[in-house]
Amino acid sequence: MNTATTGPSSPRGLRLALALYPAAYRAERGAEIAAVHADSTAGAGPLTVARETLGVAAYGLRVRTGLTPGRTAGALLAAVAPLAVAAGAGQALPTLFWFAQHWGSGQGGLGDRGSLRELSVASGITAVLWLMVAAAALVGRWTAARILTVLAAVGALSQWLVFQYRVLDGDFGRSMPLDLHSLIAMAGPPVLWALLVIAAPRELLDTPSAHRPQELVAPLLVTTAFALLHSELSDQSVLLLQQLIWPIALPLFLLALLALRWGRLLPAAVGLTALPAALLLGVTSTRLSWMRSGMGPLGGFVGAALLAVLVLAVTVRFLPQTPEGSARLGGVGTE
Repeated sequence: MNTATTGPSSPRGLRLALALYPAAYRAERGAEIAAVHADSTAGAGPLTVARETLGVAAYGLRVRTGLTPGRTAGALLAAVAPLAVAAGAGQALPTLFWFAQHWGSGQGGLGDRGSLRELSVASGITAVLWLMVAAAALVGRWTAARILTVLAAVGALSQWLVFQYRVLDGDFGRSMPLDLHSLIAMAGPPVLWALLVIAAPRELLDTPSAHRPQELVAPLLVTTAFALLHSELSDQSVLLLQQLIWPIALPLFLLALLALRWGRLLPAAVGLTALPAALLLGVTSTRLSWMRSGMGPLGGFVGAALLAVLVLAVTVRFLPQTPEGSARLGGVGTE
């Protein structure tokens, strides 16, 4: 191997970053990556060098995991990203509607309880962040959308922290055990949606095809579905879904895998977008079983998510590569 890429003359950070690439890829393009890195950091300060090195490392992880524009996994996540944003925005709309109705009105049990007001503020801020994510994605500002998605996920976690340490502890006047079921209910799906958006290849998100009017249909339908799911009108429907979620979700997940196998990205992307909410409903409906197993609801949620990702990764592993720039919602492009 070229010593310029891994020898003592190469910066240690770059050597570590290159080690993240598969050996064959590193042998073929390591010298080129090192040369580009040297050109882009010549005379630059430590922050610029660190940023460029992190960029090399991040792409190395993408190459190793197959999340690049030319692979099916990358194309799938590029199709999932706008739908995940739409799901987060749909979940946010009822929260903002409730916030506008009840803030300062003394309704909904808020009254003068400061802890519940703090919780409503945290919920409102998180909802606004999701709408900002949707707005940035709508105009193709995916770098801003990614940053806002991370903030929205942090907001969801903060919302749970307020609930745990201000509402629960305040109600009982003492420190309460961690309510992990509320954690996955408030932050589980938003965090998973944020991870899906971050994992999508930015090159595919920036393509002009992302702004075709007909490609707004699926995100709008997803937004509507999640807005209805989280509205007060859906309480009875949610209870019914909790009872039927596993018989419904498992066949649909298998159908999504078959759709991916047949080269149809849109059905697979919709299934992957709905997966976090389905896992939440599934774990909620069987939380007593998870508690008896010793894993608890959080362990069940994370375990089920990892299992689904593993099955999806195995399926994608045996699919053909997707040519660069062909991440159509309808299918895996071919040349």
